[in-house]
Amino acid sequence: MRLYFTLLLLLAAMPLFAQQSDLKRELLEMEESKPELISRGRRLLLERFESRDLAKMAEVKSFLVNEVEDQNHLVLFLIERILVSYWIGDYTDVLSHSHVMETEDYIRIAQKIKPTGDFLAKTLITESRREQPVLTNKLKNTPDLSSLEKEFLALNLLYLLEGPDYPEISQEELNFLADKFLASYPANDYEAYTREYIRQRFEASKWGLSAEFFTGYGVYTGQLESEFKNSIPFGIAFDVIYSNWVLFLRNYIGITRNKNDVPITGGVWPARSQARMFLPELSIGYRVADTPTFGVTPFAGFAWMDLGPTIHDMQQNQYLQEAALTFRRTPTVGLNLDIKMGSVNGLVSPGQEQSFWFIRLRYAYQTPQYERKYNAYAGSLHNLTVGVGGTGRRVKKVY
Repeated sequence: MRLYFTLLLLLAAMPLFAQQSDLKRELLEMEESKPELISRGRRLLLERFESRDLAKMAEVKSFLVNEVEDQNHLVLFLIERILVSYWIGDYTDVLSHSHVMETEDYIRIAQKIKPTGDFLAKTLITESRREQPVLTNKLKNTPDLSSLEKEFLALNLLYLLEGPDYPEISQEELNFLADKFLASYPANDYEAYTREYIRQRFEASKWGLSAEFFTGYGVYTGQLESEFKNSIPFGIAFDVIYSNWVLFLRNYIGITRNKNDVPITGGVWPARSQARMFLPELSIGYRVADTPTFGVTPFAGFAWMDLGPTIHDMQQNQYLQEAALTFRRTPTVGLNLDIKMGSVNGLVSPGQEQSFWFIRLRYAYQTPQYERKYNAYAGSLHNLTVGVGGTGRRVKKVY
């Protein structure tokens, strides 16, 4: 009986063993997948690079690029491919990739399956930085290259290796070398690439904008001083900037009180009542000093002054309008001192900017000449305000 059950168990297990054996054979006989092949090829390329087997590197690179890469798989990132080409002396490949990439090129590359993470790029960059003079001398001693190509390849190598952790070359030095190359070889095949990628010069737009919130103190003179207490202003201002010229658009509201009873129809506007001064301004200034820490801008223009009872009080008693000194145009002159406090981004545009916060000290003088319209209201106004704001200009690339 025991022998019978043992035979049954063996017969039942045989198909399972056969299935496992077939699966194992199938797995072993499977063709290697494209990502696995790429990973093996990159590992081999790194090994041969570390042993400086340049001939084998050239063979592996050719196989990966020509036999493995397709429209769905990327075998080498561009900087890896170019640095490998510098090492193996494949300068034709470097030059063929020295053009401005179109949007379609970026999209095509972005849609490909990328290689899995390894140390190929890091090792290539580190070793290329360490042996940059060797690589440069090698290409300059290559007889098949023209002097233009040699100069460009040397410049491009520095561009590829430049970075914050590589003090041997800075962007300022790259800009200098790029300008020299462009001047030596005008209208060459690599001019667009050099201007787009290697030379990174930026300049601020002539146009700019500022915004400011301010308060301060306003002092009346003459008969205005006899009738009103000095005012406490609050306001907002916008500046439109072109080069060193500035158009100031300001809205000033002054809080004050009258000092004396003012007769009106059916009564008086009593002394010590709240009063308001409205002083919109339109003026033009020219920046005579502009340093990294401060700017000085004298200005001149016009303001329109309105001084009298509050709007609320006039709504309660319409005869109070008789006590108002209505809008009158007044010349305005003065000086701005902007103390720059630090840079800020995103003030006028989502892109790169030349912008900063500022504290603005501003003196202005107005002469409304109310005596020409009203009796006993001659006088002027001295304004000293303190504002906080920001100013910015878009930064654009210089090609």
